Amino acid sequence: MTNASVDRAGRVYEGPRDLGPGECWMCGPTDDELCRSERWRVVLNWNQDRLGKVMIALLRHEERVSDLSDAEVLDLWAVVRHVSDRLRELFEPDQLNYSFLMNLDPHAHFHVIPRYRSPREFLGTTFVDLEDGDERRLAPEVHRRLAEALRAAFERPR
Repeated sequence: MTNASVDRAGRVYEGPRDLGPGECWMCGPTDDELCRSERWRVVLNWNQDRLGKVMIALLRHEERVSDLSDAEVLDLWAVVRHVSDRLRELFEPDQLNYSFLMNLDPHAHFHVIPRYRSPREFLGTTFVDLEDGDERRLAPEVHRRLAEALRAAFERPR
């Protein structure tokens, strides 16, 4: 059994490969939303191979990053700064990596990936920086409480 995300409508999302043609989970509701700006929303990544890994997804459907408006780009960078500051406060990562990775989800979104040289603890769960390509799904209660902690941190003013 996997640790799937369930949205408010009761739909189960177990990862990008579980969607049918033409479906875009980033356009729909999700309980993993942590905060939003006028044009973007921050979503907890279901793969927590790095503690606090999030995605910043455009609120409208767009598959080409090069087609973002100037206002969307400026708003994205404001959200990136805010999320980065709060992740540093909450988990003290040694580094933050940033990337547009749209090979599995064709929707403009930006990954913020904390990196750690030493293990971190959260709710009795030890997180180590896994090798690239490894996946880590959290127990549902740990996933829910991580989302709550991030929501609380991200709600603080910019």
